[in-house]
Amino acid sequence: MLKVLKPLIWILGLYFGGLLARDAALYFIRYPDHFLRADYQNYLPMVLLHLGGGILTVLIGPFQFWSTLRNKYRRVHRWMGRLYLSGVAVGGIGGAYMAVYSFGGFPIQLCFGLFAIGWLFTGSMAFRHIRQANVGAHREWMIRNYALTLGPALFRAIHRPLFSLFLDDRMMIFTAAIWFALLGHLLVAEFIIQRKHMKKVTAVAYGALRRV
Repeated sequence: MLKVLKPLIWILGLYFGGLLARDAALYFIRYPDHFLRADYQNYLPMVLLHLGGGILTVLIGPFQFWSTLRNKYRRVHRWMGRLYLSGVAVGGIGGAYMAVYSFGGFPIQLCFGLFAIGWLFTGSMAFRHIRQANVGAHREWMIRNYALTLGPALFRAIHRPLFSLFLDDRMMIFTAAIWFALLGHLLVAEFIIQRKHMKKVTAVAYGALRRV
């Protein structure tokens, strides 16, 4: 199952990452008046900081999980990792600032804030562990971080179709969708991580039983 799941996740990450990068790039290509609410235009540098960091992470992220690149071209992998985590840093700072001014009240502000803080925290933990040469822990934190990176893709995928079905409850749909994107992606990340742990535990237990 994992052999099928890994390339599927990679392809989906590349596809949805490309869509997110395309949408975010429009804020740089066209004048922001076409896209931003008036209050966000007052904080345009932070908005562009968030979007710029996001573009960098969604474009680089899939390649950091490509085993051929990681194993055969380690120097390239390291430099791409530095760029990726730089994107997380600037994008997360911009996102945390924007969360304070999000529309929809406290539940949405809280979720966007947790997204940004979680993005920064998991990125810092990934960096910390690789600096300590703890590759296993680094990979686990990178899985969590990348899950948060792609959170907006799931949010966009589910809230727009639901808007057309529930025209009278758009704010409720928006709130539910953003929380589902946050928690759903983190649960998937933990499933992948814990599945790897269970395989190791099972292998050790099986080996011990064979020696009895």
